[in-house]
Amino acid sequence: MDAANTVDEFEQDEEEEGWEECDDVDAELQNVTCLFCDFISSDAVSAFVHCCDAHNFNICYLKTLHNLDCIAYIKLVNFIRRNASCFYGMSFCL
Repeated sequence: MDAANTVDEFEQDEEEEGWEECDDVDAELQNVTCLFCDFISSDAVSAFVHCCDAHNFNICYLKTLHNLDCIAYIKLVNFIRRNASCFYGMSFCL
């Protein structure tokens, strides 16, 4: 599964699940830091593609695979941020 296609599917899922509580204006203005390194992107899509290309990690695939809701997704991101060094060398990009 390629990162760009997975990101598109992820964005469609977000729209279908009704993420109205997110403020799109603020989200567009914030930079996104990679979960594993100091790379900073201007948007989430670029950050997701970077994670897949540079770290073999596809968070969109994991979200879909495990059918994560908003809270579970946030917990996954927080877990990864706390334990990023443990994932070094593993491949999660399918």
